[in-house]
Amino acid sequence: MDATETTEKRQDPKRHSSLGWILIAWLAAALPFVFLYVISHRAIINEIRHHVKGVAIASAAGIEEDLLEQIHDAADANTPAYASVQRHLARLIEDNSDVRFIYAMRRSPEPFSPVYAYQYIVDAPARDFDGDGKIGPDEVSQLPGAPYDASKLPAMVEAWERPSADAAVSPDPPYPDVISGYAPVRGTDGRTVAIIGVDITAHTVSLKWRVVQVVIVSVWLLIGVLLTLIVHLYYQQTAAFEEIKRLNEELAVRHELLRRTNAQLSELEAMHSWSRPSSGEPRMIFDEYYLRAALSGRSPAAVFDVDQDHVGFYLASISGASASDAMVRMLVRTALATLAERASAISGAATVYVDLQSPATVLRVLSSLVAKELPESESVSLIYGVVDLARNQCAVAVAGPSIAMLHWRSDEEVEVLQALVGPALCAGMESNYEAQPIALAEGGRLVLVDTTTLAPSGRSTDDALAALVAVAKRVKGRALLDQVARLAEPYEGVAVGLLAVEAR
Repeated sequence: MDATETTEKRQDPKRHSSLGWILIAWLAAALPFVFLYVISHRAIINEIRHHVKGVAIASAAGIEEDLLEQIHDAADANTPAYASVQRHLARLIEDNSDVRFIYAMRRSPEPFSPVYAYQYIVDAPARDFDGDGKIGPDEVSQLPGAPYDASKLPAMVEAWERPSADAAVSPDPPYPDVISGYAPVRGTDGRTVAIIGVDITAHTVSLKWRVVQVVIVSVWLLIGVLLTLIVHLYYQQTAAFEEIKRLNEELAVRHELLRRTNAQLSELEAMHSWSRPSSGEPRMIFDEYYLRAALSGRSPAAVFDVDQDHVGFYLASISGASASDAMVRMLVRTALATLAERASAISGAATVYVDLQSPATVLRVLSSLVAKELPESESVSLIYGVVDLARNQCAVAVAGPSIAMLHWRSDEEVEVLQALVGPALCAGMESNYEAQPIALAEGGRLVLVDTTTLAPSGRSTDDALAALVAVAKRVKGRALLDQVARLAEPYEGVAVGLLAVEAR
């Protein structure tokens, strides 16, 4: 896993969070537009109501009472009075393109007729609205005296008293759905003698409403896009600040690493418990009442207290160009020393925040920290483990194939442990690792082996490891340091890398 993949995985939760906030922003922006949508629809209906009512009032004002009094039944459709009123209505339709129908009606003269019983006086001329060359049932002109039931149109009933308009679009079969306005035609004595009705079809209302819908949706989309950009820019800026903070912390750690490396290079001895003779001869490097450890060879290794119940240890194997081998060894030692000491003893030093009880976490941090400093020609195999003194347990994590483990049980039986091996530490690569539990009872020993030091002459690693196991079986019952010396004895002059840890 490289740095880019790690950054992308780190940003995945933030990407999901930003998508959530973008969705919330769009929904929040939609709320006022839903309100505007409802209000606009009502406003358009009211505007059309006032329009048709205004046309009806104007039409009623232009009709003479005596002309209407001359028209009563179908026989009057050929009279001059009928023609005069119909021309007046036709001109109003021509002057108002939204108007579909205009007509004059009066209440039924039949005795005991309800107030909603109307009859036509004059209807506008028939017109071919759909352009199919013929007059359909919804395009005919009604003859004088044709009855009309207004029981479902309270506004038409009310129009006998005062101008009114339908509250919404209403059906009027066989005619199209319409919204209508009405006005009374009054005689010289102030009495209502007829009403004028003006219809605008639902299709016309829909066209007006569609224009408003397009505007509302367009503005909502525009605001939504702007909010998306704002949220996106905010998260980009936040991510940039966090990346700068992370890089600053990383730079501080690397600066501390470089400072400690320079300090070690300028001294004759390695720092604290990591110093050792250049000969690589076996020696004790940790000796406490609860645990002891012996080391052979020059491979970078150490044992240290993590806390009162845990002891950490590691062994590293360096591969690559020999010219930079010493520098890489010092780099690995220093990085692990920085983790082990947590830089707490150095005033103002950057602290590496890592759970030293978790081998997998330590290797992951090392892959990020040390690997960025390694030359491209170098790689590091490393095993890091933690002994839990309270539970007689050990957990290890392994990076790279050059480390082997022997388990010397308390009954002196020796076995080669199969490790869960992760990628070696190398330049430009960050990896994750798995921890492997190992039972380490009192008297049990764990021997870590740098396999690159077992077969320097080209002998296979498996053969060399088998030979080491054979030697281990021959030196049962010896003290830890003596045992390690016996294991290293066949490799005199080679400085085989061995780290033995014994629980006490």
